[in-house]
Amino acid sequence: MVPMMQYNVDDNGEIVGLGFVDLTCADISIDELSEKIQSIEGIKKVQILHPTVEGFVADYLSSELVLAGDRTIIMRRPGYEGLIVGIKTQFGAAGETFLYHTGYEAGIRYGKSHQEFAGKLGIKDPVQILRKISTPLYASMGLGILEVVEANMKPPRAVIRIYKSFECELGVGAKKPYSNFIRGIFAGLLAQLFNRRMEAKERNCIAKGDKYCELEMTPE
Repeated sequence: MVPMMQYNVDDNGEIVGLGFVDLTCADISIDELSEKIQSIEGIKKVQILHPTVEGFVADYLSSELVLAGDRTIIMRRPGYEGLIVGIKTQFGAAGETFLYHTGYEAGIRYGKSHQEFAGKLGIKDPVQILRKISTPLYASMGLGILEVVEANMKPPRAVIRIYKSFECELGVGAKKPYSNFIRGIFAGLLAQLFNRRMEAKERNCIAKGDKYCELEMTPE
């Protein structure tokens, strides 16, 4: 048996877990395993996810995913590729501008959320919020791996590197910087943290053959 587990805490403070177990070579059935788990003290309920077709099973019982207290969605590449590439293809430069400003608004909201987390931990310095809160949360959402190369309040400026950027992977081979939505996110995030409007420029990008994407945020 090779189990994989994940869990969330629901509105009642109870832990709700999800597990995938391969019973191919096991000498116990899924129903027997369910009964054994149900008998463990503290376990209130066990539900079995049956395959909808042979060889395929998905979680169709959970109503929502939660990350850091907020509802979260999972969008596979076909979905976000259709969204981002579709906007750029259909609307050209106007679409790229739309993605940037949409990302900017999202970044402001992320910044407010990160400030709330930091406040509970006694962190007030914007640079430390960026390094200690924003950086790990960015990676936890599967958007890419973030490295803060430089961050200062005086003058307001930040340089970050993104490895495996989900947006720029879509444009590999474009031979030009490809980030619009992510650029907007970091411009908005820094605007919220630094309390002034910021803009983001992409200096390096995997879409044009660089090893990583690098953004520079400065006052607008």
